[in-house]
Amino acid sequence: MKKNKNIFIGLSEVAGFGAMYAKGLKNLGYNVNFIISKPDLVNRDYPFDRCLDIQKYPKIFRLVILTFELVKSIIKYDYFIFLYGKSFWPGNYDLPVLKIFRKKIIAIFLGCEIRQRETILNLNRTYTPCQDCTNDCSFKIKKHIASMFEKYADKLFCQPEYDQLLENKDYEYAWVPIDIDEWKPVINIENTTIKIIHAPSNSQKKGTTYILDAIQKLKAEGYDINFFLAQNLSNHELKKHLEEADLIIDQLMIGWYGKLSTESMSLGKPVICWIDETLKNSVQELPIIIANPNNIYKKLKYILDNKETLLEIGIQSRDFVFKNHNYLHICKHIIGLFEEMK
Repeated sequence: MKKNKNIFIGLSEVAGFGAMYAKGLKNLGYNVNFIISKPDLVNRDYPFDRCLDIQKYPKIFRLVILTFELVKSIIKYDYFIFLYGKSFWPGNYDLPVLKIFRKKIIAIFLGCEIRQRETILNLNRTYTPCQDCTNDCSFKIKKHIASMFEKYADKLFCQPEYDQLLENKDYEYAWVPIDIDEWKPVINIENTTIKIIHAPSNSQKKGTTYILDAIQKLKAEGYDINFFLAQNLSNHELKKHLEEADLIIDQLMIGWYGKLSTESMSLGKPVICWIDETLKNSVQELPIIIANPNNIYKKLKYILDNKETLLEIGIQSRDFVFKNHNYLHICKHIIGLFEEMK
């Protein structure tokens, strides 16, 4: 693909995915703009090129702003990367317009935009965040998002943990992109007390209650634990705590691993996370310590009694991220996919 081709990324940000794609493609020499429709209120520290701030305007004007942006983008960009199931118009009805102008489209699904409560519950998993989730979860809306991108996108990225609404399972695996040079291993931490970090972006989805109960029980039994619940921290502050940790507990409910697990593994840290049995074969040689709400106490107790095992798991974790999650390798793969599109 010629490097004078222009690439659009937007219009959402989730856990820094957009920022990493933009950074990687720019570092590879491509003209890229990462534009979001409104600020990411959960992760405020991730950079972007421009924010439309449409939430500041009445709904009738939002469509005008987005349409104006669509027209400009059709003129300017050759390739489009849409994140989290959102394009310019509500309902993704701008996708056929983009195809009329022969634009190439990649859609990257990142979770709840196509993860549907009833569909997940019908899988009869032992644990799922959908069980107690109170957010709106319309099958009709989410199925429409999946169907529109399946029809008009040239390539989809997804993970098997949330692919239930996709008719075609022939998608690219959505590896979490990170800058491994920014997340260099910090393995030889000489903590006199084992330091355990849990950083829930959503306590219900992460199973925080079960983790707190297990830690409290182990402390009552006399185990020397320095436990830190990392909340409301900047990315820089959280990274400092992760670097000082001996063990990271990510989540016990979702059934797969995400950004926090990946960054922690890149630092050479052992990670505890629940991996659903049906998804284990999706990724080979995953070095994560698997635990769920029923056995998190026993898993932590075993680790505390066998702390010498953590060093090797940490080394394996860094190697795994280096092989699979390097943002430059991921962005080179995206460029390769664009080059293959007719």
